[in-house]
Amino acid sequence: MNLQKWWFFASIATAALGGGCAVEIRDYSSSGSGGQAGAGGQGGQGGQGGQPGCVDPGAEGCPCAADGTCNPGLSCKEGTCVDAFPHCGNDSIDEGETCDDGNKVDEDGCSSTCQIEAVCLVNHIGGDPSVVSSIRVDQDGTMTLADLRVLDGSHTIGLWPFRQRAAARCGRRVYFTLQTSDSIEAVEVTPTGKLLPVGATKSVPDVAGLLCDEKNNVLFVMSHTDTVDVRAYSIGPSGELVDVDHKTIIFPVGSLDTVAFTMHPQQPAFYVFGGSTSGINPAENKVVGAFVRYAADGKMTVDQPSVTADTGEGFFHATFLSTDGKFMGFTGYSGGGFANYELAEAGNIPTGKSPTYSGAGFSNGYDAIALDGELFYHSHSDANVSACRFTPGEKAACLTATPATGGLNRLYLAYGGKMLIAASGYGGAIDTFALGDDKTAPNKLATFPLDKTESFHASALVPCFHAP
Repeated sequence: MNLQKWWFFASIATAALGGGCAVEIRDYSSSGSGGQAGAGGQGGQGGQGGQPGCVDPGAEGCPCAADGTCNPGLSCKEGTCVDAFPHCGNDSIDEGETCDDGNKVDEDGCSSTCQIEAVCLVNHIGGDPSVVSSIRVDQDGTMTLADLRVLDGSHTIGLWPFRQRAAARCGRRVYFTLQTSDSIEAVEVTPTGKLLPVGATKSVPDVAGLLCDEKNNVLFVMSHTDTVDVRAYSIGPSGELVDVDHKTIIFPVGSLDTVAFTMHPQQPAFYVFGGSTSGINPAENKVVGAFVRYAADGKMTVDQPSVTADTGEGFFHATFLSTDGKFMGFTGYSGGGFANYELAEAGNIPTGKSPTYSGAGFSNGYDAIALDGELFYHSHSDANVSACRFTPGEKAACLTATPATGGLNRLYLAYGGKMLIAASGYGGAIDTFALGDDKTAPNKLATFPLDKTESFHASALVPCFHAP
């Protein structure tokens, strides 16, 4: 029952009991001076507009408190308390929100004001059988093991599978690929971080990566052989995957040794890149890209590969876009550096454009993730995590380098870009870093040690909360 209705019924109860001061209910649908008796009631004094039934300064629709504050979830605007998050609960993240799960309920991972309460890092650990762990990361950076579950399948432990994005969050579910059993399996993450099995699995061979459009409930699965097969599946109510579309992309690079995928930050589209890693000679390390657009139902249109990029010495390991879609970066592994492209238009593949190479500070790059505009974070095969920046027409530059506990780190941003999480892809540890006001000096908060025999294949962040 909303506040206005509550006061309406309270006024009736007060009148019936014959005591106290009756709460006056006014209709301010039109302003005017002077009031007249209403039908069946006694006339009251007229008013010049105002808020009906306001006896609690700070409540929604009422005057702000004397110190200019309002009740939680409200903000003071022109002297009146209004909803601070008017779009919260619409299932879309709007300005001022760090999450939106379609409701205004606390203790479900996303608060009643659409702020993340805590996050759980859900990790796929290779082996036979494979294991999924859930590690809760609180706002102060501390980490706690929330759950551990054995999957119905296995995954080969080795270096090269780690560069494949083989985990995708779709709402409260996380989908994983199990390479040795050629299948996709999922777990559902409860608000407290517990892992529940999702019965529906899918047999898909040679899976190299997964991407999810959470808004439209569509999962994209990339398979990698001498071509890249892209399959689109709609996600059913119980997590089952229903075939929607299937495209085959042929990359003219000779031996197709490595592939990478990244969602566009602003468009319903994603990039697929394929590359040859036949040698350390830069001329032998070609990267070709395709731009895949899709409809709300998952039907795809592919701009066939037509651009040859270059990542300098070594082969490319991952690709990513700036948050505004204007810059594209390639990390280079095995002695490689970093190549960045300035895109003519957001969403374009850099056809005919030459990259700007950045060597110092980028050698043996492993992962990268964009924060705001031109700022991004970059991890290395060693244990460094760097804050770096794109500059139009110039080389990308690393501003700071902060030691992490383990190497080959996957990077994740949490709490609205206030925290960086580095999960060692080859055992070691998970580190949390606070990001300062300028975001360029990560400050280590905590370390969660891992068994050295455990090897992360991929991870995903899911909102959760700290259960009492």
